[in-house]
Amino acid sequence: MRELDRRPEAAAFKRVLRLLTTAQIPFVVGGAWAVEHWVRLSRPTPDLDLMIEPMAIDRGVQAMCQHGAHLLGRDTMQVRLSLGGAEIDLVHHFAQGEYVVDGSWRQYGLPGYIFDVATLFAAPADLIWSKVFVASRHRFDGSDVVHLIRSAHRTIDWQRLRARLNPCPELLLAYLNLFEFCYPGERSAIPEWLWNDLFATLDTLEEPSGPPICRGPLLDSTSFIFDEVAKGYQYARQP
Repeated sequence: MRELDRRPEAAAFKRVLRLLTTAQIPFVVGGAWAVEHWVRLSRPTPDLDLMIEPMAIDRGVQAMCQHGAHLLGRDTMQVRLSLGGAEIDLVHHFAQGEYVVDGSWRQYGLPGYIFDVATLFAAPADLIWSKVFVASRHRFDGSDVVHLIRSAHRTIDWQRLRARLNPCPELLLAYLNLFEFCYPGERSAIPEWLWNDLFATLDTLEEPSGPPICRGPLLDSTSFIFDEVAKGYQYARQP
């Protein structure tokens, strides 16, 4: 990705990657830049997502602020900072805060280079796991998911992805169906055992008992408020 070095944010991104590495802050590159590493969509963005365990967040923020970064904000999923006119997001949770970035992101991360810096990129399975939950009214990462499947299907740890999404097989199957819709001649990119396993799992799922449940907030934190307030649904954070 040599052409990326000419982007206006490149110097700041390079500085952050080297700074956190020198400070021994464990991270992997995630988000759009990790997708670009695997897919080459030529769709770089002006912010850099770094996936970091929660216990390392404060050290990462401190190290960056000591070198001129400014804190832009915090929420349940990330800390946003600005350095040299570029935004860096230290992401510690995803799926509206439901799932945590743990040590396995680095364990399964794969080496590569970005902005001439040697680093780890999030594995395709982890990227897909995080992106299937980005399905809100104003943002949908489904194209990233299907592009990752098309370009990186030989690299995807399908067993691990299936295990990660074991609580919600319907969601994984929805994205696999989206892939087949977008690329109808490339169904074989997805292992046949995974199709069979997901369909068999759906056949045996039992409807939950008790009050009605809505899992929509896992995808969109605002669009499903109506269901809880007006329709009496309970928000099931852990499917």
